[in-house]
Amino acid sequence: MKKSLILVCLLFPGIAAAAPPTPIPGAQKVFREVYDLVAKEYVDKDLSDDAIWTGAIQGTLDRLVQADGQKINTLLSPAELEELQTGISGAVSGVGIIIHEVEGMVFIREVLPRGPAAGAGLLAGDRIVSIGGRSVRGLAQPEVLSAIRGPSGTTVDLVVQRDTDERKVPLTRQTIEVDSAFGAMVGRVA
Repeated sequence: MKKSLILVCLLFPGIAAAAPPTPIPGAQKVFREVYDLVAKEYVDKDLSDDAIWTGAIQGTLDRLVQADGQKINTLLSPAELEELQTGISGAVSGVGIIIHEVEGMVFIREVLPRGPAAGAGLLAGDRIVSIGGRSVRGLAQPEVLSAIRGPSGTTVDLVVQRDTDERKVPLTRQTIEVDSAFGAMVGRVA
């Protein structure tokens, strides 16, 4: 009965999400048994050892919360970690745009001042259709970023759509200084 309950909680995590479970004596041994059962018996799709262990790590991190219930940790993939480190490093070699994806389409969310994209007249709201002749439809955001970024001094061609106008825009990548924090005076205190 214990194995069934544990498997139900693992396969249907919403059932046990209300409160952390009471610690199980010998939990490490029980985890190994559950791991073996899932690895052998899970029928919906093949799970690699890495997928099972990644889920275990994420589950562990999800249990670490602050007093107000806010999560304090998350597991990042290598690509997500690299993107985070790039974002806070203060400099990136690219064309000076921040993008976002909406329903499989890639849009420019912001054009950074003094970057190649600003110099070429690109605007927030422009849709990126292709990069270097390759359609962006269906590409994940990390793939799009990787295609746009590259060594400073190299060129990348973007096809950009604004309203119904579509145009090819060659851009020379450069090192862009990215502010990870900024401030402004809002008003005077009397």
